[in-house]
Amino acid sequence: GTLGFDNAAPACPQSSKIATGEIRTPVLPEPLKASFYLAKQQDNPYNSLFAGYLVAKGAGATIKAPARIDVDPNTGQVTTTFTQNPQQPFEDLELHFKGGNRGLLTTPDQCGTYASTYELFPWSGNPPVKDTSEFTLDQNCQPKPFAPGFHAGSETALAGSFTTFTTQVTNETGAPALKSISVDLPEGLSASLAGVAVCSDAALGALPIGPGTGAAQIASPSCPASSQIGTVAAGAGSGSPFYVRTGKAYLAGPYKSAPLSLAVLTPAVAGPFDLGNVLVRVPVTLDRKTARVHAASDQIPTMLSGIPLDLSDVRVLLDRQGFVLNPTSCEPESANGVIGGAGGASANVSDRFQVGECAALGFKPKLALKLKGGTQRGDHPALSAILRPRPGDANLASATVALPKSEFLDQSHIGTVCTRVQFQADQCPKASIYGAVTARTPLLDEALTGNVYLRSSDNKLPDLVMDLRGPASRPLKLEAVGRIDSVNGGIRTSFEFIPDAPVTKVILKMKGGKKGLLQNSRDICAQAFKATAAFSAHNGRSLDAQPEMQARCKKARKAQGKGKHHGKSHG
Repeated sequence: GTLGFDNAAPACPQSSKIATGEIRTPVLPEPLKASFYLAKQQDNPYNSLFAGYLVAKGAGATIKAPARIDVDPNTGQVTTTFTQNPQQPFEDLELHFKGGNRGLLTTPDQCGTYASTYELFPWSGNPPVKDTSEFTLDQNCQPKPFAPGFHAGSETALAGSFTTFTTQVTNETGAPALKSISVDLPEGLSASLAGVAVCSDAALGALPIGPGTGAAQIASPSCPASSQIGTVAAGAGSGSPFYVRTGKAYLAGPYKSAPLSLAVLTPAVAGPFDLGNVLVRVPVTLDRKTARVHAASDQIPTMLSGIPLDLSDVRVLLDRQGFVLNPTSCEPESANGVIGGAGGASANVSDRFQVGECAALGFKPKLALKLKGGTQRGDHPALSAILRPRPGDANLASATVALPKSEFLDQSHIGTVCTRVQFQADQCPKASIYGAVTARTPLLDEALTGNVYLRSSDNKLPDLVMDLRGPASRPLKLEAVGRIDSVNGGIRTSFEFIPDAPVTKVILKMKGGKKGLLQNSRDICAQAFKATAAFSAHNGRSLDAQPEMQARCKKARKAQGKGKHHGKSHG
């Protein structure tokens, strides 16, 4: 009576019945048919996640007894307590729970002998009877190896086009549980962060967790829709997997020394149960030289509110329109990963990746060079170089610029050079800065900016290194290394590798005067001088150009050759 039970026949839905059996009692001539129903979460006599009702009927009698079900959050051990049993004798209570792929209970994952303990409390108030009941598991004892499946690929395999990108990890039932996923995306695959909002640390920190919070998250997400970049589906359960398709991937800010991160947020709502929200943060870094994306998840929970997740299939679809961008190289690449499992298990995985139709992409970058300052022989002018690749073209793979004989490198002006160790630690001396660089890309709202250093090199002369940085809100770090040498008596700089990512404009400004590395070998206003430039694209095209070295002269200069800028393209 205290729990609000009455004599009416129960109206529990048939789908909530999880066990059947019978009760034999000396006070009735025939056994009572028994059913055990799973109670609704939080809407039960104990206001708990799990509870049940034992209902027995027969010979004109109806018995209803509630059961409290406690699940250890760390081990998953189930304890069931019948708290309001009728004061009637019984000889035997037998319940059979459903088994098979849709069974409610799962056996331990190792063979051996296990004990169930029980306590029976009499109405007399005498001490309870305590004992154990043992069972042995002796089949399928050989643990399954940790050999997760892995797929990572673009839905659209067209070079230089936007696409949906899917990463999928599968795991066999009985193998060590999935604990972490670390992936190096194919080189040249990039993402457009322009216009994408960020889900703040404050919003993620205030995320409600625990049973019953998932449905509210589905109805009113903590992260703004403008920060969503993908969807997440997960197959869980030790039998036939139950697919939870409520997950979303959001762009988040710097995390664990990474310049940006993903927040993979999955409300764990499965059928009538709401186990709360699962948040897995994924720090994302870019290789400083190649811009290759590395994403490594925090630990993935293996248990939720005492329920083993047994994840057998995890899929992350980066499906925001205009977000993932294919490379412009059609060379075979791969996505590589390391999948972590419970108990220290680990597996290296890889999936081949390649796009097509690279030849359809054009390639026609433009370079403008300008000298500013003294024009007489022996002067040290400042140099500005503006590179403008054409939107929609194949991305730049390399660039070599040889200045005319009118300019040579004044080695006496090479003062301090940054060592590679100092550069890696972001501790280059100020005197090793010889210029500044700004690079604009359609992938970012903000420009990348930074200093240009002379850095120690394996070559005869130091390297010219552009140290590109994003803003404080997105502290990306990229570098472009130019090898300096001389050709035909002039100075040449070669950027032998440039990442396969779109750039709309690069502005390089080298200092003049006392910090000027260039020195005029003659009066640069006497005639026009031309540089020799060679560019190559990631799709195999190339372009040669001879941009004129522009200078501030009082009179018009005599032309050297024909035309100010001409280029020859090679397919």
